[in-house]
Amino acid sequence: ILVIIPIAIIFAGCNSTELEDRCFPMLAAVDKGGSLVDFSYVFPELGFKEEKEPQKLYINNGGVGVDFKEARSDCESGLVKKADGNHLKILLLGEKFYEDKQAYTNMLKNLQSEESFPRNAYVCIASDVEDIKDSGEELSEDVGTYLEQLLEKKQSENGLTLVTIGDLIDENDNDTITYQIPYVKVDNDKIVIQRS
Repeated sequence: ILVIIPIAIIFAGCNSTELEDRCFPMLAAVDKGGSLVDFSYVFPELGFKEEKEPQKLYINNGGVGVDFKEARSDCESGLVKKADGNHLKILLLGEKFYEDKQAYTNMLKNLQSEESFPRNAYVCIASDVEDIKDSGEELSEDVGTYLEQLLEKKQSENGLTLVTIGDLIDENDNDTITYQIPYVKVDNDKIVIQRS
């Protein structure tokens, strides 16, 4: 036992990824293009060129696949650093993807089994995912953080019901609750809550 435990610790340490070798997306976007699933991340760059310059956004080119898992894997294979979804704030679903119940249910099963995104990340739907991602270039913070704050503000002001990844996984498991996921859109160059 005294020999096995240190060896196990050494091998477990070899599989971990150092902090500087990871990137931390704040938003993950899933949509459908034809019969394929599109997946991409949005996160802020880690550095600043100058202190006064606002943080720039980095949107990766994304990936495609026959399902959520394959599209996400394709997306992550194109990243220079390993994606760490533990700080994810928003899961943005394209309307076409959300309406494909099989693709949507498969995503929830994958999220439940892999536990790679936090259960308390908020979920939104957009008819045009690219519009939402691109609007982040005009913000002083990343679009994931902005959307999180916007949703929480609407919740406190207007009683908007916020839906999390955990809520949707539980709903899928129990078939008892039907959540109304907030819709977002870009109107006059601003992200707004369209309806719930």
